[in-house]
Amino acid sequence: MSTTEKDLREVRLKKANEMRALGMNPYPYTFDATHKTEELHDKFGHLEDGQETNETVFVAGRIRAIRNSGMFIDFT
Repeated sequence: MSTTEKDLREVRLKKANEMRALGMNPYPYTFDATHKTEELHDKFGHLEDGQETNETVFVAGRIRAIRNSGMFIDFT
């Protein structure tokens, strides 16, 4: 295993352990989405670039494209 792979593995394990410490399962068997992507677009499409809300949402889908080093992810 190369140094980069080892470092990446250690980061992933650390994140998984942090999730466990918060009482979350990092590898759940099911996932309950709160919104569909269309609903998020309708609800938050009016926000200006950089504007944020305090609302937390959970979405699921297939990643169709990753742009700008992962800053934007297009779901289908």
